[in-house]
Amino acid sequence: MYALTQEILKPFPLFMGLTGVLLIALYRRCPDQRRRMRALLFAYALLLLDSLPLTAILTNQWLETAFPKVTTRPAGVRAIVVLGGGVIQPRSPDEPTRPDYATLARTLRALELYQAGPPCLLILAGGEPDPRAPGEPAAVVMAALLKQAGVNDADLVIEDQSRTTAENAKHAVRILQERHVTDGILMVSTATHLWRSERLFRNQGATVTPVGCDYHAEEFPLRWTLFWPSGHAAMMNQTAWHEYLGSVWLWIRGEW
Repeated sequence: MYALTQEILKPFPLFMGLTGVLLIALYRRCPDQRRRMRALLFAYALLLLDSLPLTAILTNQWLETAFPKVTTRPAGVRAIVVLGGGVIQPRSPDEPTRPDYATLARTLRALELYQAGPPCLLILAGGEPDPRAPGEPAAVVMAALLKQAGVNDADLVIEDQSRTTAENAKHAVRILQERHVTDGILMVSTATHLWRSERLFRNQGATVTPVGCDYHAEEFPLRWTLFWPSGHAAMMNQTAWHEYLGSVWLWIRGEW
């Protein structure tokens, strides 16, 4: 009973529930406005569908299973490319720039791989997400974390010019070519990001082994909350649709 009450009273599902009740009440009380109300109800239904955990699992699961999950470091690794996410900008000049959740998860996964075998090249790709805001690029933030964890400076290569995944691939592949690394390349990113990222690296002529982190849709638990709106599910769907639309854009440009 406590778990049910907790789910019901969360801000997002409470807002969705109250909004649905209000729209239905208005639809019944205003017969002359029902044609306009149908458009609102349709939009609400789409939003509700997009916020269901069931939908989020389905949209994310396809992306997360696009490549076999890598659990141990393969043999013959010569380089690990880490694709940076965002950063948390400092609120005052004396505060450091910190990694956001995605950047931290990717950095820690790369560290695990690095420590699981002989030292290798670690290419950290990621410039400033917002040039107008103060703070350091994602690659610099990742490098600071890895240095604190004991990674040799000589193994770290900072690529801090790119602000998109396409630029990540372009600059990272250039660095690999300059160092004559053509095989044994791992590419680390969020699981849902691997499908599009691998294609962008392939477009640059590089063959990489995608390694994911932060998996969300591996399991399909059959419980009632699958059909209960969730803010987290809406965010998962937003991430998934970003990847799908980005892939469609590549296809339109003839790069897929």
